[in-house]
Amino acid sequence: MEKAQLLGVWVIGIGIIIAVLLVSGYMETDSIIGQILYGRPDLESIERFVGVEEGDSIRFYFIFNDRLGHDGMAIVVISDDLDNNIYNSQFDVEAYDFSEYEFNTTEEGTGMAYEWEVPYSDIETGVSSIGYVHLKFITTGGRQFDADAYLFSIPSGADQAEEANENEYVQSAKTSGEHITYNDLRVTLVRHGYYTYGVWDENVTGYRADIKAENLGNESKSLVTYRASLISGSSQYDTAYGSTFDGSSIPPNETREGYMIFKDVPGPEDLSGNTILFIGEFWTGLGATVVYMFTV
Repeated sequence: MEKAQLLGVWVIGIGIIIAVLLVSGYMETDSIIGQILYGRPDLESIERFVGVEEGDSIRFYFIFNDRLGHDGMAIVVISDDLDNNIYNSQFDVEAYDFSEYEFNTTEEGTGMAYEWEVPYSDIETGVSSIGYVHLKFITTGGRQFDADAYLFSIPSGADQAEEANENEYVQSAKTSGEHITYNDLRVTLVRHGYYTYGVWDENVTGYRADIKAENLGNESKSLVTYRASLISGSSQYDTAYGSTFDGSSIPPNETREGYMIFKDVPGPEDLSGNTILFIGEFWTGLGATVVYMFTV
């Protein structure tokens, strides 16, 4: 009789332990992989979800808060900043697909991560180059976890418009090649012409001058451009937002290339005579002074 009572107590005790484990999630039916450590938290969330631009694709990875791998299904949606869906994907994930992840800089392990790549060619064009990605992960046991990540480089209509504007400018611009050497800087006016470009949500047209500057000396030299101007008759046109040339502290034997855009320049029919491109300061202490004269 005593043996029967003891057996009943054992059965009840084991049942209580199993029930506790089931409630706490330690006997979840999903497959898991990874080193099980004392005190590891229960699976509650996707702790880290990141997208990194790598060449012609975006590499994604995510890590659960328990640092383990789990079986399930991943649903991925990429949207632009106006919530237009530009990429959708759904795929199965196995626990054994997760691998130990560590930061390259610190070599610090973070746990078991799942990684995959999405080629840019698979992503549709958005209205801008900024968007976000939403990840939904459903385990084989039916549990759902969600995470979001911002993306700062997605295909956009603005990129395509910029490429078209660049091609149009190169085809219509006047090629110069004229160069001036001053203060050990050999400055070349490569080409110049009217150029349409985007400012926020609008297209504007300015006059663009492509230049390159080569330092022929033994010390760093500067070509000051923040006071550059385009002069026609009695009118002066200043540089506009979007100019790319940086002429500050050019090291010896280095060449810098870029362009300057001048705003509010009227059409050639409204300009009088030759146009003068002035770059630099009137005094040499702040950099070289370079002047070109041409017809628009």
